[in-house]
Amino acid sequence: PARAVGVRLLRETGAVVVETRTDDDGRFELPHSLPFGTRVTVQARAEVVFAGHSGRVLDRRTGGGRVYALESPVFDVAAAADVALLAQVGTGLGGAFNIVAMLYSAFVVYAPHVGAAAPTLTVQWQAGLPWACSSCYGGNVISLGGQVEDTDEYDDGIILHEVGHYFVGHYSRDTSPGGSHRDRLVTPEHAYGEGLAYFFAAMVLGHALIVDTYIASNRIMDFEEVTLDGVSRIDFFGTSDGRVDGLLREEIVAGVLWDAFDGPTATEPFDRVALGAAGVIRVLVDYFGTW
Repeated sequence: PARAVGVRLLRETGAVVVETRTDDDGRFELPHSLPFGTRVTVQARAEVVFAGHSGRVLDRRTGGGRVYALESPVFDVAAAADVALLAQVGTGLGGAFNIVAMLYSAFVVYAPHVGAAAPTLTVQWQAGLPWACSSCYGGNVISLGGQVEDTDEYDDGIILHEVGHYFVGHYSRDTSPGGSHRDRLVTPEHAYGEGLAYFFAAMVLGHALIVDTYIASNRIMDFEEVTLDGVSRIDFFGTSDGRVDGLLREEIVAGVLWDAFDGPTATEPFDRVALGAAGVIRVLVDYFGTW
């Protein structure tokens, strides 16, 4: 269900009669005093608010300025009406509402542990359309790839990775230069920034797996085992030259942060550190955020 998204009752002319938000089950009520027979429609919007933290998904076909919206057929007001709004996958609306669901999930995890809400987080996305960066973040805007060969609108971990950059930008700190990072050794600053964003995604999801889907394959990172597609690589551990300022992979950064977050498991009974979300966010915000 789409939680905390905006829902409007509109006259047939488009005038807003009343607005509300869905509950945790995706349900809503729109009480009104319109006379019977008034022609109306119900509209759900791909925008969400939790404790003052807000996000939205914009349709790139409209120049990036229109929030995705799902509308019911026009109907006559009666004493009571049940309206079901279903975002079908094939329409592109399913992807938009899945993206906004991930924004909400992130807000729920970190909002209780930070100060004032940051500016609205905007996601620009359109099914079938790529970005030059594939998916990336900058200036309170996530540019999310919709290209057919590597769709990201249902890759929850990839969406939340970009939300992680937004979180760090407003509440913590990194000195990453940005740029390409996948499947390569990068500077410690770059590895920290990207590894932290991947850890953030895993923390919100509540498990150590990040799955990135492609048209004919999947890419699966496991931060508990520190593996990629089930394989552990030597360059996941240590640096390129054994020095602390040598090049390294983002996977080991995410793995170390995950071990600080989670408790002991059957494969790691020796893990005595279990900070949980509150503890990790406190370190990121109260300590790293004050550099």
